[in-house]
Amino acid sequence: MVPNCFLAQTAWRPTHCERSPLHRERRQQRCLSHHQLLGSLVPLVLAFRYWARLCHIDCQAEGGIPSYCFALMVIFFLQQRKEPILPVYLGHWGKSTSAISIQLCNAAKLFGLEVSLKKTEVLHQLAPREVYQPPHVYIGETELKAVQQFTYLGCTITSDARIDKELDNRLAKANSAFGRLHSRMWNNKHLKRPTKISVYRAVVVTTLLYGSESWVTYQHHLRVLERFHQRCLRIILGIHWSDFVTNVEVLERADIQSIEAMLLKSQLRWAGHVHRMEDHRLPKITLYGELASAQRDRGAPKKRFKDSLKKSLGACNIDHRQWSTLAKDRDTWRQNIKDAVSFFEEKWRTSLKDKRQRRKAGRTTTPNPG
Repeated sequence: MVPNCFLAQTAWRPTHCERSPLHRERRQQRCLSHHQLLGSLVPLVLAFRYWARLCHIDCQAEGGIPSYCFALMVIFFLQQRKEPILPVYLGHWGKSTSAISIQLCNAAKLFGLEVSLKKTEVLHQLAPREVYQPPHVYIGETELKAVQQFTYLGCTITSDARIDKELDNRLAKANSAFGRLHSRMWNNKHLKRPTKISVYRAVVVTTLLYGSESWVTYQHHLRVLERFHQRCLRIILGIHWSDFVTNVEVLERADIQSIEAMLLKSQLRWAGHVHRMEDHRLPKITLYGELASAQRDRGAPKKRFKDSLKKSLGACNIDHRQWSTLAKDRDTWRQNIKDAVSFFEEKWRTSLKDKRQRRKAGRTTTPNPG
């Protein structure tokens, strides 16, 4: 039996734009389909909660899973089917976006959940040469707030699809994490250097590179990240600027890779993971999809993730035409990435050493009097 409280949450209440006979008929058909879906899905959530109670994992006070998480698990499962039962993402812009938003709210109501309209925001990414007009998306009679950026799962997403704001956010959080450990960890003389470097990897580097698997980086982004990396390592190792220690020597003393090598490793592993996904998964559709009709803006095109991936493969001496074949096997792909990143790091350090030697040799060479 389905509780009456679930049925009451899906009751139809006409708004000012749904008073015509055609709107009422379509709305009644949708409500009927929702009730039919309700009769088969709600017992699944209730059975899931009952199983969790039998296993004693539903008590949040004792470290268990909150009760609402079970409904979210069911929603996620239904979204990941090859033919999703519940909507996965918002579709075309405009009126259909409001319609799909309403469907998403109705689907949440089937499980006793409610979408917070105060926390729900709308971000519109402009097409080339398109004049910005604030979007108007409604759920019922409430208009959602239009923003230029918002934070989702700790990552800052902007309307121009750049990572500058996200990079500033990552640097601030990593700098805060590094500063909290200054007296307890970095200035602690009783701790060995490998221990400090291990904590630095686990706390600061992971905070700095959170979500970097999908970053599209330019050279100035890498310089900012590498500068922060070097500053932290010099503080940990107690190296002052007057000691004239090169960046390569700092990395060798700390026994740690450069930021660019870490980014290459994380992005190549993520690309292999996406390639091994099933064809109906949204990340794979986004990676391999192309626009059916579009017009490129004037000037140099913006760098895409595909361009960044192709450059990373070339830097690691991996053929971009064969990487998808290598990525099919997870263990083989990881071993190839490990060897390729090690090759890149060694080549990068050697080039910096040679560049420094040439610079020093140029300074010591006496000018030809003739």
